[in-house]
Amino acid sequence: SEFQSGLDELMDLDEAASYSARVGGNFGADYVPDNNSGTAGAQSPVVKADKVGENGVKLVWSALSGVDGYIVQMLDNGKWKNVKIIKDRTVTSVSVTGLKARTKYTYRVQSFTVQNGKKYAKNYCEAFDVTTRPASVSKFSASVSGNDLRLSWNRNKNAAGYQLQMYKNGKWQVIKTYSGDKYCGQTVKGLKAGTYKFRIRTYIAADGKKIYSRYNTITVDIK
Repeated sequence: SEFQSGLDELMDLDEAASYSARVGGNFGADYVPDNNSGTAGAQSPVVKADKVGENGVKLVWSALSGVDGYIVQMLDNGKWKNVKIIKDRTVTSVSVTGLKARTKYTYRVQSFTVQNGKKYAKNYCEAFDVTTRPASVSKFSASVSGNDLRLSWNRNKNAAGYQLQMYKNGKWQVIKTYSGDKYCGQTVKGLKAGTYKFRIRTYIAADGKKIYSRYNTITVDIK
């Protein structure tokens, strides 16, 4: 599916997304504010980005009692727009697709009730930012010369850098982390005959931390 392809090799929130609190104020379309709520605070959904990909994000939140559903909203050009209206309080997740890679989006989730056919918007969570993952490199390849191996990849001009890893002694180990997008190759010397695995990913910097792309992996035989 579109969402699944966008979330290839999913990451957890602490590695893949950045988030920060911000309080909004508008209500969903066709929903009137409940005079006893309508602010971020008690009994508002607790929301987080559960999975983040290049082109999609999965938001999850805590179920609330005494409500009839939830409004998922995204900040677009300074205005809150509805992404999804969920008319079932037990449904506590939504998949948002069609997003751009390495882009920050701001979301919030608002609960609502229906009384005598009228819809009342209630508490909303504190708005938070999610940064989608960058695209990975393309054409990751290897050439062998004796016991030396030359790894190369196409430059990703939108990356802040690359991280190259090698599978060794039963685990992935970092060979080198490159700062800048111009580095497109690495030579590994003195390899013995055998099969070797390498993988690479790009990264960007957002809110003081690195956000990584999915991995590209290759297997190479040294004879």
